[in-house]
Amino acid sequence: MKFEFYLAKKSLFQKHKSKYVSFIRLLAILGLTIGVVALLITIGILNGFEKNMIDKITGFDGHIRLLSLRNDRMKGNDSLQERLMENDYAIYSAPFINSEAMLRNKGETEGILLECMSETDFRKIMFPSKELIQGELKFDISNSEIPGIYLGKGIAQNIFVEVGDTLDILVMKGTPSMFNPLKIHQAIVTGIFTTGMKEYDKSLAYTSLIAGKKIFDMSKSITGYNILLNDASLAKEMSEWIGKNLSFPYYSTTWKERNSILFKWLDTQKAPIMIVFSLIALVAIVNIISTLIMLILVKEKDIAILKSMGMKPSKIKKVVIAEGMIISIMGIILGTVVAKILEFIQMKYGLFKISADVYFIDKIPIDISLLSILIVSIIGMILAVIASYIPARKASKIKPVEILRYE
Repeated sequence: MKFEFYLAKKSLFQKHKSKYVSFIRLLAILGLTIGVVALLITIGILNGFEKNMIDKITGFDGHIRLLSLRNDRMKGNDSLQERLMENDYAIYSAPFINSEAMLRNKGETEGILLECMSETDFRKIMFPSKELIQGELKFDISNSEIPGIYLGKGIAQNIFVEVGDTLDILVMKGTPSMFNPLKIHQAIVTGIFTTGMKEYDKSLAYTSLIAGKKIFDMSKSITGYNILLNDASLAKEMSEWIGKNLSFPYYSTTWKERNSILFKWLDTQKAPIMIVFSLIALVAIVNIISTLIMLILVKEKDIAILKSMGMKPSKIKKVVIAEGMIISIMGIILGTVVAKILEFIQMKYGLFKISADVYFIDKIPIDISLLSILIVSIIGMILAVIASYIPARKASKIKPVEILRYE
């Protein structure tokens, strides 16, 4: 279609007496550009939210947790840990203890979930998802029998604690009484972190596995194993493998199962948002139709001359379709460039903030993948060809005799 594309370019971009033709042509390209930007940014925001939540949530829980049905406890078993690592999906596993506790400082008390694992394991599995804002990550303090504790920013604010302060960890089993008193342990605050998700910052604290065994009286047992995979999306497959290869009382939970409500919420947002912004792209396609029809009306005489010189109606159709394709290519390229620039600005400078209380993160994340660009580009090209068919059919039916008889 080299000849058809040549004619299409001449028809679209040559200067014309009527300024309205140039304006409508520009409007069609801008309309499609805006449609592409809207679609890519929408998809990018949805992808960004999902990716951001996955990164943060797997940083709290790991990808898979192996647990026991027997009083939520199991014996630390090296052979079991080795068995888990036999699976090709697993790249790291670590024993952990977690349970509810209370932190007390200066008369203020806050309920938390205390997670305990070795500092090495914590750095590998959970540390990357947390931004250190004060102090350092240090569970074992030299020349001190008191362990270090790593707190969320919300907890630190609620109980007025700073790095270097010593606080009380209160553990209660059953109803407190003179025969069942609260157990009190001390810890030194070595670091304060934020995750960007306020609810987690107000409820999570971490200390060493050795300290956890003492605090929760679990000297010979652990809560379970935290398993890191080479790909978070393989969690379901790994869970199924555990179900087939490990017998009672062991069972596993995936990061997605533990946070199913969040992802159901995200899924409910996708359909209506995509429908609304797809309507913008539809308007752009209508602009292409109106532009091509306007060009045909203005250039009826040129089309009639081409037909009288022997150009077949099928060739005329191809020229008009080529015009639609050129408009769509320009709109898609411009739209993609603008969308990527907006993505860069937002991710670097965070111009558009949102409430962390509502959306779990403090700025709108955008992640425009290559796959999203390909999908939008292909759909845009297909729709442009379909939209071009109506004016192409009209152009192919122009009768030279009627147009040229008074010339």
